[in-house]
Amino acid sequence: MNSFKKNDLYYMSMPRPTKQEEQGLDLNLIERGQFEPIKVKRDMTILDGYTRWELLGQRGKKIKYEFREFESLDDELNYVVECNVMKRNLTAYQKVEAMLKLFGELKYRRQGRKIDEHKREFVNVLKSIEKDNTITKDIATDLNRELSSVNRLLKQMTEKYYISRKTNARNIPYNYSLMPKGLELLASNPMTKTMKEIGKDIGVDRTHVGKAIYLIENADSATKLMLINGTITVGQAYLKCTGRANVKYARVNPDTRLKCPHCDHISIKKEFKIV
Repeated sequence: MNSFKKNDLYYMSMPRPTKQEEQGLDLNLIERGQFEPIKVKRDMTILDGYTRWELLGQRGKKIKYEFREFESLDDELNYVVECNVMKRNLTAYQKVEAMLKLFGELKYRRQGRKIDEHKREFVNVLKSIEKDNTITKDIATDLNRELSSVNRLLKQMTEKYYISRKTNARNIPYNYSLMPKGLELLASNPMTKTMKEIGKDIGVDRTHVGKAIYLIENADSATKLMLINGTITVGQAYLKCTGRANVKYARVNPDTRLKCPHCDHISIKKEFKIV
């Protein structure tokens, strides 16, 4: 057990199994043994399988493991999300909460907070160059952006000494490379995700993610427990916390008779057409 390393960020970000779930897994390990190896990096840092690691370690059992290698931190984080968030039976609230813990501060606009979107765009370009996309066309393809937009960013980043470009012969594209300032920005800027990106990852829209974030920050402990247990949805909890759960909205019955303001024709609502 001591040969394995625990990544505190990964361990604390993921919802821990309930006592009942842990007992069930423990019984399964006793009866069947370890069916699936835990996943680790070359330095023995655990990526997936913390509960199995703890249970088997407590019993002094030999732990099976497999190595996983990634080209970048982004790929590693996405793998951790896939294993620990998407494959587990979590509620939408728990998934958003785990993503928030894992990716840190999100780049979203709320409560008047001003976000440095330029820096985020710079980081995306730097990560693309780091993956050996050194010409404008390759960077634009990797980021799925227009050439003109990428050219604008590359020019700004060159002027600010985040990247450098080699002067080439005529009609040959520039080759871009990272400068110390760019490497420093990459090292100090952990992977972040927008609400839209998180929603895409977990299968909900950005509005749903926004409501879940509001609940994480403002809901009382009883409401959060109901969200974790799945006895209340994010939408229901949001209405409750914002005081709109009992608000009734006036609706026009389709059979209500209406009068046209232009020709005074009177008919029922469902016969009027939107033009």
